[in-house]
Order: sequence, then structure tokens, then C-alpha cells
Amino acid sequence: MFFLPNFLCSETTLKLYLPFNEGKGDVVYDQASNLKAELHNTTWTEGKSGKGLLFNGKGRDENGSYVVLPDAQKSSFFQNFDNGPFTIEVWIKPDSKKPYNQQAEIINTSGDIGPGYRLTFSWRMVYFRSQAMVKIPGQ
Repeated sequence: MFFLPNFLCSETTLKLYLPFNEGKGDVVYDQASNLKAELHNTTWTEGKSGKGLLFNGKGRDENGSYVVLPDAQKSSFFQNFDNGPFTIEVWIKPDSKKPYNQQAEIINTSGDIGPGYRLTFSWRMVYFRSQAMVKIPGQ
């Protein structure tokens, strides 16, 4: 499975562009704002146009493939969506040999507990989940 994420917000400014077409290495750079993206357990493969990344479809705790944007936590856009509406564009080619109900995490800016969002693929659908930082009174 490979992904090509793009993000646009209401400002019509491209916030993140990871074409994953470099063809080698375990670090790539966002072409919109130069954010560093760390690749974990991915394999370079032929894509629809040029190179792409193959994700193994396993969970993170099972030595699965994923991409980390370590500096995304510094951006209010990636945490709170404070710039209004936005668009996410992703090209996905599921592996027909993998179970259709196996979840694959595409993007995770929330870590394990948030704030931020997750984009996942499971049951032949793409899911978007967001979580804002909520302060519980008295804690």
C-alpha cells in the first residue's frame, strides 16, 4: 500500500506535500514547508508515476510501516485546524492479498493520546478522526 498525502486549508495555501517519489532513503522532506518526514519500515517501490512507498500493513507495535512528522507538533494547523476548512488528498493502492479489515495508519499527528488527528484505512474505507486537547476540571 502506498500513500501520497497533500493538505490544503481555507487559505488556499499548500501546508504539506509528500509525493514520496524520492526512491531511496528513510527521511523525506515536505515540499510545501520543508517539514522532515521520517519513514519507518517502508519499502521503495514503483508507483503509478515514478516511485512510491510500500507500507507493510502491520500495526505500529507489530513492526509496521509508518511516517512520523516530528515538527508537526509545533504547527497549530496540524494540531487544531485553526485555519478553517481544509482538504486532504491521498492516493492509496490497497494490497489485494491483505485482509480487507486490517487497519493501516496513514497519518498520525496526535501520537497516542492527542491533540491532533489520524487518517487510517480499514474495511476498504478511509477514516479521519480528530481530537482536541481537553482540560478536565480539577486535574
